[in-house]
Amino acid sequence: MKIEFMALWDGFTTDQNAQVMVLIATNRLSKLDEAILQCLPQTFEIDILDQREMIEMLNCEKIEENIDFDHIAFLCEGYIGSDLFDLCMKVAYFPIIELLDEEKK
Repeated sequence: MKIEFMALWDGFTTDQNAQVMVLIATNRLSKLDEAILQCLPQTFEIDILDQREMIEMLNCEKIEENIDFDHIAFLCEGYIGSDLFDLCMKVAYFPIIELLDEEKK
C-alpha cells in the first residue's frame, strides 16, 4: 500500500494542474513511515487536551448538573478528544447493561 500511495503522491506533486489536497491525520505519528512524512510540505501538531480544555469540552454536553467535570478531567489526563468520546460512548451504555443484568436475576 505504501508503494502505491507514494506513486500516486508523486503524480500529485509533478502535475502542475492537479488540484488535489491531501490531509493526513494521526494519533500515532511515530507509526507513519518516514518517507511519507518527508513528502508532506506542511505539518501541524495538535497537543492533547489539558485539564481546562477537557472541562470545556465536557461542559458542551447537556447532562446532569451534579457531574464533577474536574474529577473526570483529572482521571482522563493524557486523553485526546477521540479517547474522551470513546469513553463517553462506553459509559452511556452502563444503564442499559445494568438493566439487562437486573432482568437476568
